[in-house]
Amino acid sequence: MDSEIKITAHPDPYQPNVCRFEVDRPVYAEGSAYFDDRGKATDSALAEKLFAIGGIEAVRIAGNDIILTQSGREEWKTLAPKAGEALRAHIRSGEPAVSNEFAARKLPDEAVKTKIQEVFDALINPAIANHGGYVRLIDVKEDRVFLEMGGGCQGCAMSMATLRYGIETAIRHEVPTVAEILDVTDHASGTNPYYSP
Repeated sequence: MDSEIKITAHPDPYQPNVCRFEVDRPVYAEGSAYFDDRGKATDSALAEKLFAIGGIEAVRIAGNDIILTQSGREEWKTLAPKAGEALRAHIRSGEPAVSNEFAARKLPDEAVKTKIQEVFDALINPAIANHGGYVRLIDVKEDRVFLEMGGGCQGCAMSMATLRYGIETAIRHEVPTVAEILDVTDHASGTNPYYSP
């Protein structure tokens, strides 16, 4: 059975330092966990194994997906086999991917909303205001964050990069249990984007 563990690496075409590893079975079916620092990974035996690989800077565990961010010093063709080996070793061990203590600290949706709104007010909106943009929190439901981009961000060709590099990173840093971050903006109806698509 051990040899049957199938893992497929999907390097992100837009973020070369990010790669999603799809496992043929659930690794953490209970939700999502994000660790952007080796010191925070004590709640996850799997994240500790992955951080032990040189160059890994962030680990997200969600369902049967493991999303790794690396420093960019090595190519994924070198790092991916090491990550696959660590994943298989962890699955064979039978240990949980994330501790029960981590899951117990999960915040209710209303508290997540409050934290995310604080991130938007203090970090995100002041940064994107320079381009005439803003982001608005629509809702949080079952660890899924719904947001809308407006002003110069609506219809902006750089909105995906803003979402992935800036907004998602800031949200996951503050609320590591967030499963999905969904942009519900109708970018096609933007009338005055900062950048033309």
